[in-house]
Amino acid sequence: LVWFGQVVCLVTTLGAITPPVGVSCFVVAGMSPDAHAAQVFRGAMRFLPAYLIVFILLLLFPDLMVGWLAGCVK
Repeated sequence: LVWFGQVVCLVTTLGAITPPVGVSCFVVAGMSPDAHAAQVFRGAMRFLPAYLIVFILLLLFPDLMVGWLAGCVK
């Protein structure tokens, strides 16, 4: 259940920065008068490979994160 929660959080944040929805990017573009949405999306896409690597590792090796979190609780 903890692993599923981690996957849901990761996918939700990934959806918040990728087009066409990209709510977070539109909020940032709206807050800055000089930044356009395209610029913000281009900047956010730099983090996409890291998100995908973590997502694949989490799917392939769920014990990595769950075991690490259990070690932090002790």
